[in-house]
Amino acid sequence: MKAMKKITAVATLSTCLGLLAISAPANVKAESAYDNTVKLNLWWTDNGQVSDIVDYTKSYDAYRNEITWKVTFNKNKEWWLSPDYVVFLPREVEEPTSVNIEKIDNVRRTGESKARPSWVYDFETERGKFDQEWDKFPAHIGQSSGLSAFTNIKNKGFFSKVLVERLAESGVRMDDTVVWTFTTKIKEKYRKNFNVDNLSFLAGIQQNTILFEKLNPTFRGELSKFKVQFKPLEKEANVLKKLDSSVFEEKVFDIGNSLDDILKAEKFKDLAGEGISISTDDVGSRIADRGYGDAPSEDKLYTYYVYRRMTEEEIDEDWKEKHSFQGTLVGPGQDLPSGISRGRGSGYGNSNWYTEANGYTQRDRYTRRLKPGTTID
Repeated sequence: MKAMKKITAVATLSTCLGLLAISAPANVKAESAYDNTVKLNLWWTDNGQVSDIVDYTKSYDAYRNEITWKVTFNKNKEWWLSPDYVVFLPREVEEPTSVNIEKIDNVRRTGESKARPSWVYDFETERGKFDQEWDKFPAHIGQSSGLSAFTNIKNKGFFSKVLVERLAESGVRMDDTVVWTFTTKIKEKYRKNFNVDNLSFLAGIQQNTILFEKLNPTFRGELSKFKVQFKPLEKEANVLKKLDSSVFEEKVFDIGNSLDDILKAEKFKDLAGEGISISTDDVGSRIADRGYGDAPSEDKLYTYYVYRRMTEEEIDEDWKEKHSFQGTLVGPGQDLPSGISRGRGSGYGNSNWYTEANGYTQRDRYTRRLKPGTTID
């Protein structure tokens, strides 16, 4: 028996009312996660196999000035009730001149080419309606970290158009696989020095009852990328200088995340502890906003500077490490290495203090690395 997509038949008003009565709020089971690709999945009350419900591919012309998109909905032919099909286009592309919409059932394939889907809204000129479609579809999933990232870039204008189509009348179930194919041109101002692989995109499907209740919103897309690098501030007693160099290498992240979200990543876990300051400049004069204020928002390299002062114990250990003498303890009365002589006293009245040529003093209970010309007591 064919799988049903959360709703079986909806034949009467009472059936719909029953469904509404047992429907959970949309934010109860909101989820978001990456799979083994760069694509980010958003779903509600499902098993997370979003690529079976909506997925897409893109290909380019020889000059990489045009992108052909192929968006597949309901690959496994589950039942959906009056589904809406939705695509959010990246800001870098023009609206397609036509969209070919193909329906595939168990017997035949039918298709039509439309100049435009039934509803198309522009972010810049129809912001109110654009935002209404956002609230109606992806935002209906409920809060998740993935949705927050997509909403953040939406508010910054990373999507230019929303395309919406419905292929069944209200209350009508359908189990067709639906495929949209369309070509978009890269806008002229983005063609120079632009990475066409680095585009934000979002597509999804959502079903509707005859009482206009929207159920099972499921979306799949990707966020534009940026490069980020953290560097230790050149301050004395900055414990972060001692971290493994891999922490400070350039890394790629999705735009849309807050700075705090970035620091939660496994690769930056050593930079997210208590007492760590993050600055936007290399002298530490401006502390970065951990939210979205100083978060990356463009396709470029972002550099932040980090600092945490050593504790007394860490300072102690750091001194021992810097002043070791090839692993050999050099104490009062012991033979000195060639080229190193004893001084006449450090002035502390304690024979257990050593004096280096630069005037720095420290206790001799530690091993020390001494250079020729250094005097010790």
